[in-house]
Amino acid sequence: MIAFAYVSVPAAIAILIFSAAAAGVQSAKGPFWAIATTVLTGKAAAASVGLINSFGNLGGFVGPYSIGWLATRTDGFAAGVLYLAGAAAAAAALILSAAPRLRRRTPEPITVGA
Repeated sequence: MIAFAYVSVPAAIAILIFSAAAAGVQSAKGPFWAIATTVLTGKAAAASVGLINSFGNLGGFVGPYSIGWLATRTDGFAAGVLYLAGAAAAAAALILSAAPRLRRRTPEPITVGA
């Protein structure tokens, strides 16, 4: 995606590459949402899912607003594409840096007729 900020390509190729990038981003959503309920239980898991959803809603406003602001300031969308690529890279670095510290909770053993 970063290359699109500096290189002009035909629209059909750009659509194919952006579609592949979107598929990659969308494919990460399932495992991402599972992290909260894998690591936390009960009310903490519910609160974390709510917090994640709140940040997602905030990003739904801030992202397009930032791209529009950058496009207005720079007279093009190159800065907006770089912003998107940087945000995706920062999110990936954040989750990868947290991954070693996350511990999967082990289910409590079930005792029958104790």
